[in-house]
Amino acid sequence: MTQRTFLTAKFLVPVAVIIWLLISLPLWVLASRAEAQSSSSGPCPSYGDFATGGQSSNDAKAATNGVWGMDYKNSKKSHLTVLDPCYSVSGPLVYGEPWSDGDLNYYLQVSSTPNSQAEVKKLQRWNQAKNRANFLEETVQADQSDLPSPCNGDACSGTTISYIGALGYDNNHGWKELHPAYSQTYNGATQTTNHHQTVAK
Repeated sequence: MTQRTFLTAKFLVPVAVIIWLLISLPLWVLASRAEAQSSSSGPCPSYGDFATGGQSSNDAKAATNGVWGMDYKNSKKSHLTVLDPCYSVSGPLVYGEPWSDGDLNYYLQVSSTPNSQAEVKKLQRWNQAKNRANFLEETVQADQSDLPSPCNGDACSGTTISYIGALGYDNNHGWKELHPAYSQTYNGATQTTNHHQTVAK
């Protein structure tokens, strides 16, 4: 009689559920990890060494392909100090224009800027900021075929746009900016460049 209690539904159903969970949960976790890894690479640098290497990492070098004046040994001498090689920002544009160095500059008014109040004041000294912009994005010349200009001048005002790119501190001007962008999304369309996944040869 004691041996037969192991074959009853009261015992077999919980055992079957436990066995099913033991087998299916590890497979689900593995599948979730694989999906997360493939989606996280996107247009951002693919080395994963920024946390340990900082400015001299391959992530920082790939992030700033096409940015002039970079120094990967001494960030103080560099045009930009890379703070995050895969940063996203979204908000309405205030103004947009091509600059003399060939980059496209876009002034944004974002709800949560990484800039301090002092840095925002420095940015707003420029007429293009219209006393409203609190963040700047720059698209380098080499990426403009993949990331064409969404607008120009005052016609940009109010256009909501999202960018993914390198967050850097501009040592020349004294503010944080997205420079360069790897991806831009506006009017329901996303455009991406793959020039920043690996270090340029």
